[in-house]
Amino acid sequence: MPSSRAVGFLVSLTLLGVGSALAAGRRLPDFSLRDPAGRVHTRASLAAEGLILVVTAPTLASEDAQRGWDDHLRAARPAEVRGRVAFLEDLDQSWFPDMAVRAMRETYDPGSDPVLLLDRKGAIRRALGVERGATVLLVYDAAGERCHRDAGAPSAAGARRAWSALLGDVVRADPTTPPR
Repeated sequence: MPSSRAVGFLVSLTLLGVGSALAAGRRLPDFSLRDPAGRVHTRASLAAEGLILVVTAPTLASEDAQRGWDDHLRAARPAEVRGRVAFLEDLDQSWFPDMAVRAMRETYDPGSDPVLLLDRKGAIRRALGVERGATVLLVYDAAGERCHRDAGAPSAAGARRAWSALLGDVVRADPTTPPR
């Protein structure tokens, strides 16, 4: 039977591993990524008033989750919101990335949300701490700090929580708006 000191050490190592995994993506990294129309988007241009970022991949396995988050976020979007919505598409996970971009370009409206960001090598997905094959919703405040993470299935309740997290952090980040 291991000593209590050994058990404590193993628990500490486990917690350190979990803590570092959870800490990944706490801060939105600087980026400069193109959308399917060829426009360049940066962290500064998208996240100045907060950002809901759905990290995903253009694969058949991710299609339902992408559509689900898009539908629920649109339906739950509060009128007073100032933040943006973007989908980070990790093209490194696609077997046919060029075909995926062509398909996105056919239906993409570059003047509206969500913005589609093309992460060609998956570098931003990895920096955010999102595992391959997952679709994860992340919310960042105006300072680029993560204030919400949802790795579950898309839902109306999840979309409302995301908007609430965004609005709460935008309110705190805006000194002219009194706290709720």
